[in-house]
Amino acid sequence: FPVTISYTIMATSVFALKKITKVERPDGTSNKVKLELGNYNRKQFNFLNNSALISDKLAVKTSGTVLMTDGHISNLTTNNDKWAKKENYNLNIDALYLINDRDQIRFINKYFQSIHGGNYVHGTDPKRYEVKENLDSIYRTKNAQSGIEYIKEINESLTNHLNFAYSNSKQITSSDSDLTAQDKTGERVDKHRDNFTSLENLL
Repeated sequence: FPVTISYTIMATSVFALKKITKVERPDGTSNKVKLELGNYNRKQFNFLNNSALISDKLAVKTSGTVLMTDGHISNLTTNNDKWAKKENYNLNIDALYLINDRDQIRFINKYFQSIHGGNYVHGTDPKRYEVKENLDSIYRTKNAQSGIEYIKEINESLTNHLNFAYSNSKQITSSDSDLTAQDKTGERVDKHRDNFTSLENLL
């Protein structure tokens, strides 16, 4: 069964986005790094950085994750002991620009990519991490999101948020269509693409 050990390093000098009333005022920096190691060659790296590039004016928050593991499921038919292999990459960038004491703009960008094998087993024994399929499963996902938020403080009790967001997602899956060791119906391939755009005002 999977086992994980974590290591964390932190360095802080005032959080980069410090709230003053309704307006977030960029100030200082903070950093965090985390490394996780586990069996089945599992490695996960997380980082977080908050930086005030221009004091009281511009701050950027960057975070990301990289996850790699060979998985713990084997395909006995193809002799693949890394049937559940997984690679995940995630990056987030959030920038805040303070126009004045009542107006600010936030830029948000997120990117995610994943490549992994199957996540199920055959049979009723939960301790037998194995399948018997003549083709290995591969799942690929890419997702990108971007957004702009304009924030205006009207008074001490009322703030307006104008948001524009866009996202693009793509998934490709290839697998054994009959889920057996025999080549009965060949390979199954599924492709999906999604796009989303929104504009909203919150008062």
